[in-house]
Amino acid sequence: MNQADDEPPPGRGGGRPALSPELLRKPSLWLSDRPTSVTVRGISMEPFLKDEAVIEVVTTTRDRVAEGQLLVFERAGELVVHRLLQARADKLLEKGDAQSLGNWLSWPDALGVVSAVTRGEERVQLDEPPWPEALRRTAARHLRRHRVHRAAQRLPGASLRRVFLWLARR
Repeated sequence: MNQADDEPPPGRGGGRPALSPELLRKPSLWLSDRPTSVTVRGISMEPFLKDEAVIEVVTTTRDRVAEGQLLVFERAGELVVHRLLQARADKLLEKGDAQSLGNWLSWPDALGVVSAVTRGEERVQLDEPPWPEALRRTAARHLRRHRVHRAAQRLPGASLRRVFLWLARR
């Protein structure tokens, strides 16, 4: 899971100051068209987002999201930043880059998208070329990984699953 610090990130981008963890868990209260800086906590999106990376989040709607984008939403009382792998009319498939399997979930009421990432001194604007295409290709790769792991789950026996996954990596 990804959460925010109490302290605003020092001199990062044009985002608003970081929000308290209590407020941050309620995206409907702070998401807007103006970027909000959030410090990532957790490893579910490594290697793309490392612990303590600073992201800028803006509000979005279902019709404006694209596969590969990093979505920000609330799940079970926690703020989550995961990659969108697939979108359907009634649900979305999201997955952390460091995870094998994604999760299908209903579209959240409040939905944000990561518009920029700051790692160290480098700031990357994700909605400017070449990033949208790179994010889409990454989502396709993660969707294949998700499907392979789903197929492996259906196989009987741990040994057979391991062999299947090993062969799928080749």
